[in-house]
Amino acid sequence: MSHDQSLPRSIAVAIVEVVSRDAGCQRLIPEVSPYAIGQNAAGSLRNLTNMTMEGMAWAGMKVVELVGGTPTGSSYAKDYWEQRGMDQSCTGIASATDAAINAAVAKGDLPRWVLGANPISRRPEPGKSVLAHHDATAVTVGDGKTYVFDWHGTLSLRNPLISRSAAEWRKGDDRYRVLFSVFQGWG
Repeated sequence: MSHDQSLPRSIAVAIVEVVSRDAGCQRLIPEVSPYAIGQNAAGSLRNLTNMTMEGMAWAGMKVVELVGGTPTGSSYAKDYWEQRGMDQSCTGIASATDAAINAAVAKGDLPRWVLGANPISRRPEPGKSVLAHHDATAVTVGDGKTYVFDWHGTLSLRNPLISRSAAEWRKGDDRYRVLFSVFQGWG
C-alpha cells in the first residue's frame, strides 16, 4: 500500500485508536486530563503531584519512626506513590504505548505501512532546546520516516502531540509538533 503522505491522518487515527483501546494505556493515560492546562505541561504537573504525595508519605514514615512506631502504613503509601510515579511518568507511558502499537502491528490490526514503535528519549545537551529528560513513542512507517507521538505531554488518551521527525523532537525543535486533534498529515 502506498500513501501520498508519509504519515497521513488516517494512519495517525489508527495509531491513536489502538492506544486508546489498550487497557494498559487506559490505566495510565486519562481520556481527558485534569492537568491539561497546557499542551506541554500536563505530564509534568502529574509527575509533580506524584512526587509531592510520595514525599509526604516519606515524611509521614519518618515521623512515625521518630516517635518509635512502625511505619507500616506510611511505608506502604510511600511505595505506592513511588510506583505510581514511575508507571505514570513519560517513560512508563512510552513503554505502554509502544507495546500497544507493536502488539497491533504483530496482529495486523494496523495498516502494514506502520512498521513498529519504540520509546525515544531526549535530554538537555548543548545545542538543544531541551529543558528536561523526556521519553515519548517513536513510530516508524513504510518509507523509513519516524514520527514521535507524545501522550505524556497532553495526558489525553485521544489527543497526543505528534512531531514530524525524531531528529527534530530529540533537538527540542517543537515548531513542527501538533496536537492530534488538528493533525492533517505529513508528507
